[in-house]
Amino acid sequence: MPTIAANSSSNVSNSGSTSIIASGTSATISTKTKEMFIVRALEKILSDKDIKRSHHSQLKRACDAALGELEMDGRV
Repeated sequence: MPTIAANSSSNVSNSGSTSIIASGTSATISTKTKEMFIVRALEKILSDKDIKRSHHSQLKRACDAALGELEMDGRV
């Protein structure tokens, strides 16, 4: 324990950077999860039988465009 107390300032800075790295890693995982959720939701909308109706054409175009952008970005 005395060794930890003597080096407490260096341990605090190291643990602080570890927290930031861990937070960054979980943020990356969370972003991928969110992207996959959006992709699945768009695919589900596009697979719905009502999307073929003419009054849903704008929604269909928007979903197709969003999926296209995600594919071009390499996220899908």
